[in-house]
Amino acid sequence: MARCVLPLRVGLPLALLTGLALPSVAEAAPGDEERPAGQDDQPGGQGQDDQPGGQGNQPIVGPGEVQLETTAAPTDQGRPRRHLVEVGIGPGVYLPDSGGLGVGGIFGRIPLSYQYRLRRDRKGGLTIGLQAPLNFDRDSFGMNIGPVVAWDFYLAQVRNASIYVTPLLSTGYGFTAFLENEVEDALDDDDDDVAHFWYITLAAELKVMWRNDRIGVFVRPLSFDAWANDDWVNGNYAPSAGLVFAF
Repeated sequence: MARCVLPLRVGLPLALLTGLALPSVAEAAPGDEERPAGQDDQPGGQGQDDQPGGQGNQPIVGPGEVQLETTAAPTDQGRPRRHLVEVGIGPGVYLPDSGGLGVGGIFGRIPLSYQYRLRRDRKGGLTIGLQAPLNFDRDSFGMNIGPVVAWDFYLAQVRNASIYVTPLLSTGYGFTAFLENEVEDALDDDDDDVAHFWYITLAAELKVMWRNDRIGVFVRPLSFDAWANDDWVNGNYAPSAGLVFAF
């Protein structure tokens, strides 16, 4: 059917009188449909695809194509290393003892410990475990064996290094085997060459860990021991340093 197009001078008064919409002067393009309000004519120029929470950022998928959702590969950057093993070496100095036995001098210590970190992130926290430092000098050797409780205070992240300060407490059983009888006789009334005692250790160390807390070093500038049995009481100061392995 042919469309009748009225001149603007005639069509406007006629439309006002009859209440009919004035037809467009130009023909609509084929396939051009009027869009519902609220899609592209939103205030601020936001259409349906630009609304907050909409799908404006979704890629256009053509017919026969499959859209794949990808996520970043999981990393162990934030995964804690729950098991810690420390091994080191350092000197020890006997302090004057309350029994007046006169045992003094310098000895060597090899600190050995295993700790389990209870907290599930890398921000430090409570650790529990077992320590067994070796003590030795020219005339004796021995070991302290007991549980250890520590707390890793996370200080900072400097590039690839995590820095912790860790106070610790340990107590348990210790023994010293003497190679010279006169020293053993001064410390123990038994006929054997081994002194048995109870010990307690108070210490603090600085740990620096690399490779996502897998390996590091520790420096223990403060480490004080008290040893005691029925016959004597002795103390010592034994700083040390070494390696930390975590897994």
